Amino acid sequence: MQEDRNLKYIKYSVVIAVIGAIVSLLIDYRISIGIVVGMVASISNYMVLSAQMTMILLNKRFQVFSYMIVYFVRFAILFVPLLLAVLRPDRCNVWAVFGSLLIFKVIMYIQGFRKKVL
Repeated sequence: MQEDRNLKYIKYSVVIAVIGAIVSLLIDYRISIGIVVGMVASISNYMVLSAQMTMILLNKRFQVFSYMIVYFVRFAILFVPLLLAVLRPDRCNVWAVFGSLLIFKVIMYIQGFRKKVL
């Protein structure tokens, strides 16, 4: 059931990102590239986090060193696309990357709020 919910969040996020990328392609290609790069980074970050939490729960022990390494990897997954967008604004829009990094989180909050209220 948890996997179905995670896939649903990913599907909603990807659909919104694809629609946003197609619409923004009519405006400027750099915005579309930023949306795609940010969405890939956001979903990669979530997958690494999910795998890490699953490993912690299955092993029933917490290893600080491995958690720290994976934390830095997750930080790099989010930081590198933003850094590249800042360094190369002729290729990618930094605001599009930032916005698409937030799409997945916003979808999760909306779905959680919807379940609590409805």
